[in-house]
Amino acid sequence: MSLWVIPALMSVGAAALAYVCTNLDRVVDDWQWAHRFLYSGTPDGTRTLLSTVAGSMITVAGVSFSVTMVALSLASSQLGPRLLVNFMRDRSNQLVLGGFIATFLYCLLSLGTTSDQSGHTVSASASVALLLASVSLLLLIYFIHHIASSMQADLVIQAVAKDIDRCLGSLFESGNDHSGLKDISTTDTSTAEICCVANGYLQRVGDKDLIKLAQKHDFRLKVLRRPGHYLTPGLPLVQVIGRESVGSEVANRILRSFIIGGSRTPEQDPEYGIFQLVEIALRALSPGINDPFTANTCIDHLSGLLASVADLPERPPVRVDTEGEPRLQLDEIVFEGIVEAAFNQIRQSSIGNAAVSIRLLEAFDRIAGVTPNSERCAALQKQADQLYESNRDHLAATDQRALDERYRKFCESVRGRTHPGT
Repeated sequence: MSLWVIPALMSVGAAALAYVCTNLDRVVDDWQWAHRFLYSGTPDGTRTLLSTVAGSMITVAGVSFSVTMVALSLASSQLGPRLLVNFMRDRSNQLVLGGFIATFLYCLLSLGTTSDQSGHTVSASASVALLLASVSLLLLIYFIHHIASSMQADLVIQAVAKDIDRCLGSLFESGNDHSGLKDISTTDTSTAEICCVANGYLQRVGDKDLIKLAQKHDFRLKVLRRPGHYLTPGLPLVQVIGRESVGSEVANRILRSFIIGGSRTPEQDPEYGIFQLVEIALRALSPGINDPFTANTCIDHLSGLLASVADLPERPPVRVDTEGEPRLQLDEIVFEGIVEAAFNQIRQSSIGNAAVSIRLLEAFDRIAGVTPNSERCAALQKQADQLYESNRDHLAATDQRALDERYRKFCESVRGRTHPGT
């Protein structure tokens, strides 16, 4: 959700609340209990109170978010600018901003409707303004705590890992909308290609819409790109099986099922979140920062994420329609591709760093320890072999012996899982 949506909704609510309270001001003075519990004062005092709260709230909002922007700029230089999107999507930040703006707008609108009134001793508008100001003060205290916490590298890494976990779960979970097939190709050689018409990253594929369209027109669709790929005009995007050509209306409906934008998004793109953790690790390993502890934390979370799905079957790429007929084949990333995305760049940047290299081998062992799949173990073995070879002649003798021992244990562990009894 965008940063402005919740503040905008809260501002609309504040405007409605101001309208209700200013109408109550005309009758609340006749209620006996109101004199005990609501603000009581002169009309000038009410206007002064509302104007004071309004000025304070807009000042607090401006200062708070100016400081936040400075903190975010510092965090982005250390953790990566792409993580700023996570802070913008943070619901707590949106609620705090909305609370400050809504309180300011409420006081401003109430001030405009009470400025020409006189003779009232009890004001519902002023009472609600005092309540909103008190709540805003509590929000300010919480906001300072939340921002200070959200800048910590470990918490940022944990938040990104949770997003990746949700995306990986949908990639590996079993559903009822696929046939178990890995390829939708048939003996029908009639095919037509639909090409992309815009530049940008593929953000989302509307698979349900494509299945309905293929069922309606009795053809099959093979998607040639997956979310996260960068597209250019003229690049083949979809292959229509069972048709030598498709009309412009059908082609446009197919293209409308693909969302293309200027940046990658995490909804259907597990590599996006993985690359965020990789970016944090690479920055931590850079000579300017030199923070291997943060890099090791990223490696630990990446290994935990991959271990959680290492023993799960991959979701078959072929989807079926309501009658069980295969209609759509998606280009989905496989486990081996996720391993490469998670560890290739970190492995390349860890050459000569004994602590990070050993932690990588421990991560490979952790993942291999929960999967009997020989292909997945082979992908991890390949990473370990490349890591071991690249670190030769780059470590001190003591560190090299520690790396040799860790590598030997990993190879024995993988060999024992793929060839039990050997």
